[in-house]
Order: sequence, then C-alpha cells, then structure tokens
Amino acid sequence: MSMNLFFNTTTSSNNIFMSQFSATTGSKKNLMKSSSASDRKTFIELGNKRLTVKRQAELLKINRTSVYRNTPVKTVADEELLIMHRIDELHTQEPTWGYRTITTVLRRDYGLLINRKRVRRIMREMGIYTLYPKPNLSKRYHAQYIRPYLLRNLAISQPNPGALTLHISAYEERFHVSVL
Repeated sequence: MSMNLFFNTTTSSNNIFMSQFSATTGSKKNLMKSSSASDRKTFIELGNKRLTVKRQAELLKINRTSVYRNTPVKTVADEELLIMHRIDELHTQEPTWGYRTITTVLRRDYGLLINRKRVRRIMREMGIYTLYPKPNLSKRYHAQYIRPYLLRNLAISQPNPGALTLHISAYEERFHVSVL
C-alpha cells in the first residue's frame, strides 16, 4: 500500500515538474533538441522534497554528476599569454612555419625554454595552422586539355555524323568549320 502511494506521489510530482519544464521548452519530446544540457541543468532544484535529484536528472536526460560539478573557468597565465603573442607575431610574419620552426625561433631568439608539444597545443588552441601547398594543385593545369563534346545533342540520322567537324579555340576566339 505504501509503495503504491509512493508511486502516485512521484508520478504527480513528475507531472508537475514536467509541466513546468514543458511550459518553457514546448514539449517533452523535443527536450534534447530544444535546449542544451547546461540549459536543462538550471531546471534542477536541489532542495525539492517531492522529487529527488536523481529523478530530475533522469527526466531532463542529463548526467547526475554534472548537476553537482561546476565547470572550471579556464584562465591563461601571463607567461602563456606572452608566448601566445610571440607565436601570433611569428606566424603573421611567416605563415609557412610550422610548430617545430616556431619552437626553434622561440628558443633561439627569445630565450624561452619551451617544448614543441606546448607550442603545438597553443597553436591548436589559437586556431593557427601552417599554410603549405595542398595536394592536387595541378588539376587546373590539366583542365585546359578537356574539350566539350560537341555531338551531344546532335540527332544521328545518317552514318558518320562526325564528318562535319567544328573546331573551336577558346583562347584565340576563332571558329573553323570543315565539311568532309
């Protein structure tokens, strides 16, 4: 009997909780689409007597551990900021240098004791990448040899329709028609 009473209370509190949530997001089905996990975390009430945190997290489809844990705020140290400025300066001067060359220059010219892995991580975080020739650069060169198929829409009503040839030179802008 007490078990049934527990389920009824929990079900009614679930309905109250979900009706409050549905009023802000639209519907229970669009829960994942309508808001991010951080937005859904704001709906959890830690002091709610009728609905446990576990059940609230289950209804909102978020991990219970994320309810208790605050995301750490990332701060950048002054030394790291100085290195970032130097890397940005070097990359602006020479965008073809990779992380290994930048590491060498930082060690040699600026006297910094820095690891290449650290330079690579900082460049990745800053969104800096090396500019270098990508593959398939010769495709444009080979495209000049491609000619259009001129007989595509020609109705074949007699033998050897290719006897009438049309030579088009786009570079010299002249046309030559020959009939055999």
